[in-house]
Amino acid sequence: MNKSSKNLSDRKKENRNPTKTDIKRDILLFEKQISSYELDDNQTKVLNDIKLKLQELLYNLESEEIQITIPITIFSTRHLGVLEILVKYLKEESNLSIKQIAKLLDKNYSTTWNTYNKATTKHQERLSYDSSGTKIPINIFSEKLLGPLEALVVFLKEKLMMKNSEIAKLLQKSPKTIWSSYNKAKQKYNG
Repeated sequence: MNKSSKNLSDRKKENRNPTKTDIKRDILLFEKQISSYELDDNQTKVLNDIKLKLQELLYNLESEEIQITIPITIFSTRHLGVLEILVKYLKEESNLSIKQIAKLLDKNYSTTWNTYNKATTKHQERLSYDSSGTKIPINIFSEKLLGPLEALVVFLKEKLMMKNSEIAKLLQKSPKTIWSSYNKAKQKYNG
């Protein structure tokens, strides 16, 4: 077994996604291996197209982190809390593992697993949302100081300049709940 397939096999055993370094190494190894074949003109053209796409992928990997965003309309789901909606969305729509979700949200594995189980018990069908509208960056929810609802309300109020009444309508919560969440967040930051 060569080194690259062993590494891929190890990643599968560890049940983890490849890192940027893994991807770069695999791309460079592929280019090296494929260059040893004798190819006709059509195969060479296809290979050059593939190499161009791989170089573009490498450039994108090196230039920026991929930012996961959540459609704002996802939060209008009734009977689920913000964390339940997040975990259910990331698991079912983004196809992330519970382990990946836990890491992304800076939560422990068992909390994330229990949250997903609870969410699927309460809301068995897939979440409905409009993916063409405003999106929320997932990293706002990894703030340890704030709870998920507080983090969402702060983002909507301060970054998107929404009024309490607009946020309440969007999240299907009372304006008093929105006001309370925002004030708790401010107290946590100031206290």
